[in-house]
Amino acid sequence: MVRLRALSEGPALSLFELVVDGRCAAEELITSLPRQAQRRFRKMFRLLAESGRAGREDASFKHLESSVWEMKEHSANVRLFCFRHQHRVIVCTHGDSKPGGNARYRREIEKVLRLYERCRIEGVLP
Repeated sequence: MVRLRALSEGPALSLFELVVDGRCAAEELITSLPRQAQRRFRKMFRLLAESGRAGREDASFKHLESSVWEMKEHSANVRLFCFRHQHRVIVCTHGDSKPGGNARYRREIEKVLRLYERCRIEGVLP
């Protein structure tokens, strides 16, 4: 079973984290980071919700392919993977340390796409 938990809502975007079978991989990653990195992610969520941008430079929020995006936290060297639904909803699915090489990036992108499809099938997207 999948469901969404609100992270931040604003005039530009609504951000959610994905809960799969009672487990939220995005929240687990964020809480495992140092406090400074946690604050940076929370600030990024707030900025995205308010303005649709992650900051002055959008290098922290990058489009990978189709509906798949990543949020980068440079000091902790981690990526939080997301999908974008209907241009106004972002769902954070999971994260990991910086993927090395194209094969690993491909696996992460495919995982996000599988989770997106599962959300669409189960009807949890707003």
